[in-house]
Amino acid sequence: MHRIRLRPPWQARWCPVEPSDDRLIAVEYERKFHRPTGLADHQRVQIELTAADPPPDLETEAMDWSAWSAACNSQPLELLVQSPNCATAEVSSALDAFNNLHLVVRLPSRPEPADAQEPPALARLLSVELQILD
Repeated sequence: MHRIRLRPPWQARWCPVEPSDDRLIAVEYERKFHRPTGLADHQRVQIELTAADPPPDLETEAMDWSAWSAACNSQPLELLVQSPNCATAEVSSALDAFNNLHLVVRLPSRPEPADAQEPPALARLLSVELQILD
């Protein structure tokens, strides 16, 4: 297996929660990346999301993977929980030469301070890797 870490820059923005719930807030993270080079026909590509230690201001004790959704090039991805701290999604069929990965998380509330203008950095919540599997 070969791993490619998707480090910053991630674009982040607050977004509405559907259906509307005043107690929840959502953050959308977006990152562009190129298709890994040299992929053989038999190789698969997946993303792996690994939870970071949650910061206390996000009011969470464990990663709630049901609060996350993912899409690659506007194609929804099915997140498969591998462990309490890890989820994966197959992206092989969604890959183009240039790709756009979207992750959305519903948070129980905005982190403190309440008037924070910027969403939390993705690295505070999790790390993201592409994995090339034989």
